[in-house]
Amino acid sequence: MHPAIMLFDILFLKAGRCKYWIEKRPLLLILLALLSIFAGCAKPYTPPANFSPLPSGTHITCAHPFSALEAGTLHLRQTVIWKAGERVQVMQGIMLLDGQRKQVRLLGLSEIGIKLFDLTVGGDVHEVHLLAPVLGPARELLARQVAQSVRRVFLTYPEMETAQAFVGPGSVILADHTGDGNLVLECSPPGEPVRRVWSPDQRWEIDLDDYSLMNDITLPGRIVYQDHRAGYVLTIILHEVFEP
Repeated sequence: MHPAIMLFDILFLKAGRCKYWIEKRPLLLILLALLSIFAGCAKPYTPPANFSPLPSGTHITCAHPFSALEAGTLHLRQTVIWKAGERVQVMQGIMLLDGQRKQVRLLGLSEIGIKLFDLTVGGDVHEVHLLAPVLGPARELLARQVAQSVRRVFLTYPEMETAQAFVGPGSVILADHTGDGNLVLECSPPGEPVRRVWSPDQRWEIDLDDYSLMNDITLPGRIVYQDHRAGYVLTIILHEVFEP
């Protein structure tokens, strides 16, 4: 018997269901059913042991720093360090962040000013205007990774209105379930800017620190984005924020 059928048989026997269903269905349907079972088994987020749940309905906010830009458009000047294994790429980034349209135009330059890429990133898609050949044969993959990181760092402003709140020593965690699994925010103390955002299911995390006033907006001077699935770390040093 095919191993997938055996596994499916075991799962359904445990549920008290009939083996006849398995034996009469094509293998493809069995595999699709397995994927459906595992996709529906995302576990609720479990906080660290020193965090205690607050009563349901307790309203606590963690202010996402870039949500303050929703009504306007700003330029951001950055140094970006991209690291994957032993490979390190240092770039200068110039970003036009349109908070109202939730869209970013991002230009990446080498340390000596050579244009490496030019992308427009939206909530669901990105458009490539330029990818320099010097980026190598994996430049299309690099563009997708950059777009994904930009989307998660700068364009995702979770309101967390239905989130479960947990309080711990010196900080609060908000956890909510989205279409991509659990999304978790941490701020300290409550109401202060977010210090960390992560998805335990998608295996990415963002750390934000060195907050200061930039053009009268409190923004993080240092952002570290880690994508554990893709295997890279993106460090963003924010130097300047100004109006276009």
